[in-house]
Amino acid sequence: MQLKEYKLLETMLLGSSIERLNQLGSGRREEDYYHKIDKHIRMIIFTYQKSRGTTKQYELPVLFHNKWIQSIIGTIVVLKKKNRPDIIRTKQFWGAWSGWIIKILTGAPLVIRCGYIWSKSFEIERSGEWRCGSSLPGLFEKWLINKGDAYIFSTKEVEEYYLSLVRRPVQSLVIPNAFNLDTFNFDKHTNWDYDYIYVGRLIELKNVKTMLNIIPKDKDILVIGSGKLDYEVKKYNNATLISKVDNYDLPKYFNKSQCFISMSKTEGNPKSVYEGIICGAYPILSDIPAHRRIIEELGYGTLVHNGCDLPDINFCKADHSKLKLFRSKYNMINGVEKEIDFLKMIISKNN
Repeated sequence: MQLKEYKLLETMLLGSSIERLNQLGSGRREEDYYHKIDKHIRMIIFTYQKSRGTTKQYELPVLFHNKWIQSIIGTIVVLKKKNRPDIIRTKQFWGAWSGWIIKILTGAPLVIRCGYIWSKSFEIERSGEWRCGSSLPGLFEKWLINKGDAYIFSTKEVEEYYLSLVRRPVQSLVIPNAFNLDTFNFDKHTNWDYDYIYVGRLIELKNVKTMLNIIPKDKDILVIGSGKLDYEVKKYNNATLISKVDNYDLPKYFNKSQCFISMSKTEGNPKSVYEGIICGAYPILSDIPAHRRIIEELGYGTLVHNGCDLPDINFCKADHSKLKLFRSKYNMINGVEKEIDFLKMIISKNN
C-alpha cells in the first residue's frame, strides 16, 4: 500500500493547538515530526485558533476553528467536500471529541493518541476550581475513549489504564516520544553555567513551589517556562526565569546545566525531561511512575521523595555509556516508521 495516496487528519484542541505550541516554543519540535510523517502520508491539521478558515502552517494544509461547536461543524463541511480524510488521529486525548464528530461525518477511522492520563491531570490541575461532581471527568473520559477505532499510547502505564476502560478488543501501539538526535546532542564537558534547569509550564501540576524550595540557596536554577506560578520563580534570588525558548534552541541551555530537575505531581511521557537527559543533564525527579520508569531505563539519576533534600550535586554526573544507549532508543526516525506501519494497518482494515 502506498500511503501517500491517503490523507491523515490530525485534530488539535486548545492546550495542544498549533497556536498554543508556538506560544510555548514547541512549534518546531512538532514541525519536524509532522514533516517526517508527511513524507509517508498526506497530512492535514485541524487545530484550534481564535478565528476560522484555512491556511498553511509547517508547509502543511491547516483548517482552524474557534471554541464554538458551530464553527467546528462549519469547518468540517469544508473538510468533507475538499479534504476528506482516510484516517483521523488526535494530537492528545482531549482532541478525541472533535475527532469523533469528524468520524461520524466522514466515516474515517479514528486513532486516539494519549500521552498521559487525562482525568488524573484534570483533577490535580483543577483542584478547588471544579464544582460539578468529582466523578464527571472520569465518566466523560470513559465515554470518549470508547469512540476510537485504534489507539496510540506514549507509555505502557497509559495503555493499561485506557484499555481497561475500552469495552471491546482493539488495536493499540505504544510509542514513546522521540527526538531529533542531531539537534538534541550533548557535550562531554564539566563546566556548567547553571546547577539546575527546569523546562515546562509553571502550574500547580508541576509542583513548582516544592521544586524551588528544595534548591540550596548557594546553587542556581534556570527556569524556562510560563504559567500562573511564574511569580513564585521571581521570589528567588538564585533563580533565572526565561519565559520562552524555541524548542530547538533548548540544547544550548541543557548543555550549560548540570542537572535537570522536575518535581511534577504526575506525568505521562514528559518531553522536556527526555530532552534534558539526552542532552546530558543529570535527572533529579519526583518519585512518580513516569519518572521511575525513566531512571530505571536510563540506569542513573535520583528520585526525590516528597520534596526531601536533593543529592550532593558533586556526585550528579551523566554516565555517557548508558546515555548513548538511552539516546538510541528515542530516535524520531524510528518512532515515525513504527507509527506509519500502524496507520497503514488501520487504513487497510477499514478499506
